[in-house]
Amino acid sequence: MENAPQSEPPSVSALEHAALAAWPAERVSELDGWRLRYMREVTRRANSVWPLSTTPRATEELERQVAEAEAFYEKLGASQVLFQMTPLADPGLEAVLEARGYRLDAPVSIQIAPLSKLIQLTPRGNACVELT
Repeated sequence: MENAPQSEPPSVSALEHAALAAWPAERVSELDGWRLRYMREVTRRANSVWPLSTTPRATEELERQVAEAEAFYEKLGASQVLFQMTPLADPGLEAVLEARGYRLDAPVSIQIAPLSKLIQLTPRGNACVELT
């Protein structure tokens, strides 16, 4: 098998946007660049704040946004508020959340690899596909 030309890996932003689209919520509200995602009877990703930040904000502004996000979920009857922390979040947000009693709960590691390399490393089995 010939090696395909190597391309640049996707950016963190591209991966986060793909993950966001892969598990849609039934309700999404925008809050100054953040996405407040809500879905009944679903936990985690589809029921969390995705705090995208393009520029750092003052602590007071972050506190206001967190309070508004909490009010959004409280109004919907959610039992908790989850923030999906990524490298795209405001650098000061983690400290604001810690001061409000939030804690790290479910760390995630997104890993990528070229499919051609995975195929080369995967042992071949005796599986076959039969079309009927």
